[in-house]
Amino acid sequence: MKLLIYIVFLAATSPTWEYSPRELEDKRLLVEGWKKMATQPLPEKNLDEYINKLGLAVWAASSSKANKGTERNEAYWLLRERLLSIPGHAEYYRDRINRMRSKVDKYRAEHGSPHGKYDGAGGGLSLLGREQRSGFRILENLPSVETVRVLGEFLSDDRGAGIPLLEQINTGETSNDVLAMTAISQLGIANAPTPAIRVSEDMDRKLEGWKHWYAEVKEGRRTFRFIGDPVDYDLRGPSKRGALEPNRTRSGKRAAGDDGAEDRDESAGEGGVSPPVIGAILAGLFLLAAFWIYRRKQLAR
Repeated sequence: MKLLIYIVFLAATSPTWEYSPRELEDKRLLVEGWKKMATQPLPEKNLDEYINKLGLAVWAASSSKANKGTERNEAYWLLRERLLSIPGHAEYYRDRINRMRSKVDKYRAEHGSPHGKYDGAGGGLSLLGREQRSGFRILENLPSVETVRVLGEFLSDDRGAGIPLLEQINTGETSNDVLAMTAISQLGIANAPTPAIRVSEDMDRKLEGWKHWYAEVKEGRRTFRFIGDPVDYDLRGPSKRGALEPNRTRSGKRAAGDDGAEDRDESAGEGGVSPPVIGAILAGLFLLAAFWIYRRKQLAR
């Protein structure tokens, strides 16, 4: 059930672009604006507004994070490092999502449905769906202790999972636990419970794996690292006890009887999505893109 809801959510948030020469020039000016935003002095007032603008820019520029040497890629890293330098960068998005979740839950309890106030009028995402979409997609670009702490707590937040399927599809909302799992899997955590996830046939099992991993971190029995960063962290910051991992000694050697299963490569016999599922998803996204382009051309006439 959660897989179906997440596929709908993913399709609704997967953009397709085609650019005219004017739009390309606008994009160049946009990148220049991003760089200025990332390097300006930190504002003394309206810090939340600045965090919001930085986050939206990080999300918009994230499509180029693998394209090294481009202006857009350079802007992405500048924006990301600036946002990471601000205390509260992840808690800001946690609070936005939780505030809207509480409003929707209260309205649903009083009226039986969020339709008419919080739903996606005209087929768009609901207000909660928008907060979830932007919040989690921004957080997945912010590898920090604070982000791990925020996403880790969201892994147990299944509010909304029990509402009717048709209502979930109509509003574009889903429970925070699945979205937090996909976001935390994108952070680049070394020796993570799963590889980076977007859509998987066994979302529930992988969610339990991440919840178990975070419980060990929270209990102080495990530390974590980000790929490319040699520092071991706990939920307070750099670990004062060095690397900690269940079934390993302080020297890093495995305890007797440990078969090394937790460093498994899921590509060896445990794939994420079967070819038929991948084909169905790609076909759906292709149709969505084709319809978007058709509508754009119709409106341009």
